[in-house]
Amino acid sequence: MSSTLISRSLDSSQCRDTPSRLCKTRYNTTAPMYGVSLTSGQPVTIVQKFPDLLQQVVFEVCESSECDVVRGECTQTYVPYLFLVIPLGPVTLTGQDYVLVESGCVCKPKYATDKPRETGGNFIP
Repeated sequence: MSSTLISRSLDSSQCRDTPSRLCKTRYNTTAPMYGVSLTSGQPVTIVQKFPDLLQQVVFEVCESSECDVVRGECTQTYVPYLFLVIPLGPVTLTGQDYVLVESGCVCKPKYATDKPRETGGNFIP
């Protein structure tokens, strides 16, 4: 008994127009001066003392509000970064705290719900 192996390959021209991501984003870098503490919810000053202490981050922001391919909306996501900070106001204690930084986009389909669908019946979105 002989077996036949069938393979199919795609060349780059067949995938050229396919978007690589559902939401368009842009990367950038910054040394932020201010933020909001993830632990207290209060504004904080992020310590930046060039050139000795430079707290830089790479961030990714949404460039579009609508998803490609799937009907939905792009929503900004965040990730906590640990910074050396000074709380705003009369307190001058320096400490470490987490501040949220933009980390990309997710596509939330337009017809998505948080509730599971009931089984049975015909459902056409």
